[in-house]
Amino acid sequence: MGLPEQPTADERVILSDHPHWTTLIRTIFLLIVTVVAAGIAIYFVPDSDVEGQVRLGIVGVAVLVALVVSVVPFLRWFATRYELTEQGLVIREGILSRSVRTIPIGRVNDASHSQRLIERMLGKGTLTVESGGERGRLVLKNVPDVDNWHQQIYRLIDDMADGVRDGR
Repeated sequence: MGLPEQPTADERVILSDHPHWTTLIRTIFLLIVTVVAAGIAIYFVPDSDVEGQVRLGIVGVAVLVALVVSVVPFLRWFATRYELTEQGLVIREGILSRSVRTIPIGRVNDASHSQRLIERMLGKGTLTVESGGERGRLVLKNVPDVDNWHQQIYRLIDDMADGVRDGR
């Protein structure tokens, strides 16, 4: 049985975050390129009534392209959420349709993280969680403060093991 869509009142959220902001760098770059290209195209259209319609068309195309290359990826980033609760790891994704994946802490067999040099400097990394079950491996890229996520997962596993040993 998985976790509910939102944590219950007695369930504490330990960590909760979106993917690292650097996932939006490409989106920001494409938005800037779109605006600059539209500005250059508008600048080189000569002044007259017909060209006014051409300029309006350029603006319309630029707005449409900007929506596709920037708003949609931003909404996708904003709608993606990683949560670590006392019960497990929850990944929520989706703008119009929603996808939720849950790995209960009791089923986590192994957790690891990796960071390249640039990722260490930016404070992000890749978290890999192995669990028992049919979809046993979960790889989360661009996790902010990935070392803390890794430590907290193992702290929860240890707390659960201590609870079992103590008979709780």
